[in-house]
Amino acid sequence: MVHGTVMMRCRHWHRCVSLATVKPPDSEEFGPTITKALSFLVTVVGQDGIVKSKNMYAQGAVTLALSEAFGMTQSPQVREPLDRAISAILLSQKAKKSSEMHIGGWR
Repeated sequence: MVHGTVMMRCRHWHRCVSLATVKPPDSEEFGPTITKALSFLVTVVGQDGIVKSKNMYAQGAVTLALSEAFGMTQSPQVREPLDRAISAILLSQKAKKSSEMHIGGWR
């Protein structure tokens, strides 16, 4: 189960996301932790832009954290997976729905 693997590697990935949006990676106190968290988040974005947990909640959270990190660092190592993650979100919004009841929101 990919989701379980990702969660085991960083059991509280939402904390990685939160920490990255509060403190910059060059913070003396939190810098090494944030750098590790961002390195992890970069690895969970697949070549297709989909976050390994394969749910849109994680997709949005990881994309938000990467966008915050890119805004602070302008790092190409963050930009590339961020671009893929954004593209995956935009593509999923254009997907044809199987019925009218699936149109809109997170469906």
